[in-house]
Amino acid sequence: MEQGTGPRAGEERGDPDAREPDERVGDRAGIVDATSPSDAADETGADGPGTAGGPENPPVLVAPVVWAMEQLVGWATGRPATVRWDTALTSAVRGRVDRVTVGVTDLRVGRLDLDRVVLRTTDVRLRPGVPPRIVGGPVDARVMVRQRAVDAWVGSSGLPFRLELTEGGLRSTTGLASLRFGELLTALTVRDGWLKLRPVGSFGRVLPDLVGTVFTGNLPLPELPEQAELVEVEHRPGALVARLSLGELDEPIDPGVARRLRARLEAAESTW
Repeated sequence: MEQGTGPRAGEERGDPDAREPDERVGDRAGIVDATSPSDAADETGADGPGTAGGPENPPVLVAPVVWAMEQLVGWATGRPATVRWDTALTSAVRGRVDRVTVGVTDLRVGRLDLDRVVLRTTDVRLRPGVPPRIVGGPVDARVMVRQRAVDAWVGSSGLPFRLELTEGGLRSTTGLASLRFGELLTALTVRDGWLKLRPVGSFGRVLPDLVGTVFTGNLPLPELPEQAELVEVEHRPGALVARLSLGELDEPIDPGVARRLRARLEAAESTW
């Protein structure tokens, strides 16, 4: 996993609990906004070396937690990832990591190529047992998809519309039989555990409920956890950034973990 140098934890985010160097261990907090359109190398510049453990290796007290997170990401994605961590000494002595941030670029999830994914969680620790589990606070996910990936999915699926990612929102051009609706304003929503696209309006006219129902469908992505919520959607020219809350981290580390995690990312269902 990649690690590097950058601003101290807490300072770049203005966290009120940021400590002085002698009070923190392994200052490697969250990835610089990995959903910005700039190059991935700039976005994932790592934070500076910690006050203990050196720039590459975490202190022995939290090394098992950091190792487990690195392995989970590798098993799930099969992609190079950046893992960063940040913890106070009082947490480290109890084997807990206050914040962990994971960044992956060029990741195929279901049948959609995501430009980048950033996951953040808090209070990460290993829970003893058979099997042991890695647990933590709520997982915050930020994903970016670009126009070329959407075009590839729409084209390969033979869908009867074009979906355009604009600064003003999602626009789709479609029709029903001989009836053409022109450009439809489409919203991203979470319903029944799936990330869905639903037309919410037509430029210059009110969209009939029936049309909205007909053209509502799932994105070709895996089913979300039951407690998942769509927190925010940011529209950019040729790109979309979605922030989701995925519920608390709780994953058993057993012989089937790699197969299970990979299957979750590869599973996809489309209702179109």
